[in-house]
Amino acid sequence: MKKLLTLLGVFSILLVLAGCTTTSTVKYTEPSFVGLSIDGQNPNTGSDLVTFYKEKNELTLVKIELNNPDQLEIRSISIKGYSYGNSRFTEDSTTNTIYFYLNAGTILGLEEYTVTDLEYFDGADSKDVVISSSNNRFNLYVYKDIPLVAREGYELGQDNIQIDFNIADTDGVIDTESLVI
Repeated sequence: MKKLLTLLGVFSILLVLAGCTTTSTVKYTEPSFVGLSIDGQNPNTGSDLVTFYKEKNELTLVKIELNNPDQLEIRSISIKGYSYGNSRFTEDSTTNTIYFYLNAGTILGLEEYTVTDLEYFDGADSKDVVISSSNNRFNLYVYKDIPLVAREGYELGQDNIQIDFNIADTDGVIDTESLVI
């Protein structure tokens, strides 16, 4: 009788444990890209991109805005094929707003940058979100020397004024047709 009660007790415990366990998975809403700013300025003005001028190796503050309703951990952001991990995010970063510094590099001239994807952690696995937005691009123009415009001389007339300027622009940053006084 003692063996029968022990066996019945073990069977009851196993039945209760089997009924208490479930294999349901928690569904999270993946983060989505909202927009970005470069040095506090929106890089997209209508259909044109704003060009940000930087010296070689100058740091640029990038702010990425996300919609992250489940407050999932953002592991990295990819821009132009380079992954910026969360160890590079500044202390001001949250799960909805990511701040980090991007180095302008040493390649002279105009470069277009695109935010292509982000990696997040859902509590069990790392997952990627591909960003296919129209407001995920910005331009950096890296120059060697700062362009200078200096006034050389001037002439005053009764009905006019003539001013001579000397433009020193070794990298060709300034479009001389765009100079307006």
